[in-house]
Amino acid sequence: MEHGERRAMYRKLDELVAEATSASCSKLDDFHRLAAWKRIQKLDPPHRAAILPAAWRQFGEARDYSTESLAADALLEDSMKFASSLDASEIPHLLRALAEFPVASLARLPDLSFVIRMFAEAGKLNQECLSIIPTIVQFFTNRSTPANAELLRECAAQLEMARKVAVSLTPPEAYSHTSPDLRSVWMELIELCQKQKGSKPTASLLRAAKPLVDQLPDFLESSGRYFDQFGGFEVTGSWGLSSSSSLPTLWTPEAARGIVWLGATRSPDSSWCQAVAMLCLTGLKPTGTGSLRSISLANACVQGLGTAGIPNGLTQLLILSTKVKQKPVQKAIERAIQAIADRSGVSPDEVAEIGLPTFGFGADGRRAERFEEASAELQIDADGVQIAWTSRGKAVKSVPATVRELHADRLQELRSEVKEVNRLILAVRQRLDGLLLRQPTWSLTDFRRRYLEHPLVASLAKRLVWRIDSCPVRFDTLGHPHDQAGSPIVVAGDDPRVSVWHPIDAGPQETLQWRQALEDAGVAQPFKQVHREVYLLTEAERTTDTYSNRFAAHIIRQSQFRSLAGLRGWTVPLLGAWDGGDQSVARKQLPNQQLCAEFWVNAIEDAGNNSPMLDSGGWVHLSTDQVRFTRANENGPIPLDQIPPLVFSEVMRDVDLFVGVASVGNDPNWQDGGPGGRFREYWQTYAFGDLGESAKTRRAVLERMLPRLTKLAGKWTLVDRFLVIRGSIRTYKIHLGSGNILMEPNDQYLCIVPDQSKRSAATDVRLPFEGDSVLSIILSKAFMLAEDTKIADRSIVSQIERA
Repeated sequence: MEHGERRAMYRKLDELVAEATSASCSKLDDFHRLAAWKRIQKLDPPHRAAILPAAWRQFGEARDYSTESLAADALLEDSMKFASSLDASEIPHLLRALAEFPVASLARLPDLSFVIRMFAEAGKLNQECLSIIPTIVQFFTNRSTPANAELLRECAAQLEMARKVAVSLTPPEAYSHTSPDLRSVWMELIELCQKQKGSKPTASLLRAAKPLVDQLPDFLESSGRYFDQFGGFEVTGSWGLSSSSSLPTLWTPEAARGIVWLGATRSPDSSWCQAVAMLCLTGLKPTGTGSLRSISLANACVQGLGTAGIPNGLTQLLILSTKVKQKPVQKAIERAIQAIADRSGVSPDEVAEIGLPTFGFGADGRRAERFEEASAELQIDADGVQIAWTSRGKAVKSVPATVRELHADRLQELRSEVKEVNRLILAVRQRLDGLLLRQPTWSLTDFRRRYLEHPLVASLAKRLVWRIDSCPVRFDTLGHPHDQAGSPIVVAGDDPRVSVWHPIDAGPQETLQWRQALEDAGVAQPFKQVHREVYLLTEAERTTDTYSNRFAAHIIRQSQFRSLAGLRGWTVPLLGAWDGGDQSVARKQLPNQQLCAEFWVNAIEDAGNNSPMLDSGGWVHLSTDQVRFTRANENGPIPLDQIPPLVFSEVMRDVDLFVGVASVGNDPNWQDGGPGGRFREYWQTYAFGDLGESAKTRRAVLERMLPRLTKLAGKWTLVDRFLVIRGSIRTYKIHLGSGNILMEPNDQYLCIVPDQSKRSAATDVRLPFEGDSVLSIILSKAFMLAEDTKIADRSIVSQIERA
């Protein structure tokens, strides 16, 4: 065929293919389509291979072909002929067309399976191809009848074999870098793990897996990469294939769970344990239906970390304890830490203290890293790990170019480790906050070793107030105790006891002295301690005797409430439109006191009529009810005056936090009262009503802070419940409880929705404690409104200028 003839034929073929697959050409039928394919078959192999992918793409996009398609049969036949000469990037087009074509004859299905197997053995099936295969298998399932069931099972088996071959050959599979012999060992090992259905590793699994694992010299490294693949691997809308699928897969929770169990017994390093912790969080991600991917896998990861023990496994368990919200997994974490403690012969609290790694930091919180002519000085401070770079003896603001170019891998490792340290510091901070309720004690010797000399803990502990016996102290940077005035304290006795200071045990004067001392020293506490709210029993609560209505009748967002309560150690069932879903009790176990705190919540009265619902089927909003206490394992409430004052105060502080954060009253978008305006009165009352304990503390903090803020000089006044800011255009009253704003002279409401993605001016102000987002929002709004002529947001300006 001459060159000109061939070009003309190509043009004609393009026209035929386009015509045959055009949904707008209703006159075309299978005859025309088949004619196009017959013309293509007359080309020589190179030209056929060149034109087939374009045809596949176009046929794959067509939707007008009939169920009994002759063109589909021709397509299968040609696919078999030219498979070996196709480029890997074109294979997905073919598979997608095959998956979407209504194959005319089931007799052709073995041919299709054979083609895919051929592609797999040639190493041409990538992750996109693997994601299409289940669609084809589902087509088999839908076409299954008693007469063809055996045929379809054989095709599915062929496809499964093709997929396994592809997985074993296709990067970034965890073991793709190993030799073929070792890949076969991996395949056998994963198949073995898939068969384990229990919640714990069986003796038979450990016995059968040992000779296989022994053959894999890099088992831990490769299994860590295997875990990493689960985070983004999606096949059927969730991950892997469901347990009811007729097609097994290497990407199943059962497979990963078995590998976790096996790796945990082989003294894993920190990177492996970190990969397992990430796999745990992957198992807890929601699917498209609202359920979790695999809570059994998450529990297996926790078990594995518990087996790994101190320090690597324990480190990740402590970090997970700050992230996991699901109560069953929280319980699993507690059991794992308890198991580590039992093996160590100490309490769970102690094992969390003695098992913390140092990550190479010295007692002063410093660590140096050398990169030939450059170096990095790492320092742990109040904000986490800070890195100062030097190059050729001179300080530089960013990573030196020589480090980025010549030591990229090591730089990445350093950055990952810094993130890990910061996550662990967050876990330590939350554990220290919990000490105020538990009130443990230490000998001064143990306290120094665990709190003042450990680099990750010292930066937090030295910003808190402690008691040596009955004397309140703060430790300076060298670990020496001082009183409120900064005077050194001489410790008496051989080894006195140390405990954490709580304001409920101190008088108001002592508390104020500590507040002023820390603020004058510029110390920002990691959480509220000297500014901590104290909740004392009221006369109304003495009257109700066994319950408190102090935080009743609030409207809260269920998701936000359950999330925050879970992090504070409460168990909160989901409320929704099902039997028993209109009332629930949030509970917090207090094992040291043999008590249980209860916070009752209810569905909104007319829930179900027009009430908004969560994707999970639960109510979006709830109403709050009373707070009670019961004895452990008993149902009846006990009188509130029998509850230790510190325990009562800490529990009520939790509930106040739940209401303060989750209430719709602090949401500027609810000024119209929410759906149907039903809660307008509640929103108005909460948004500008009396101050609770948290807001009173906020007011006291602002009284001391505002005189020091030069940007607000002469523009502020604290009046009752409001911070009043005098701008150039209007005067604004910011409520100290909700952060909502009224404008004088007519108390017109000003809606400003905080943008959490932007850094506010308030972040440049050193607050006396961390964790009060409302205080930060109030200061941010104050800075903005003090210069109201510079506001660029038209939605805000239009409200201000409105008469």
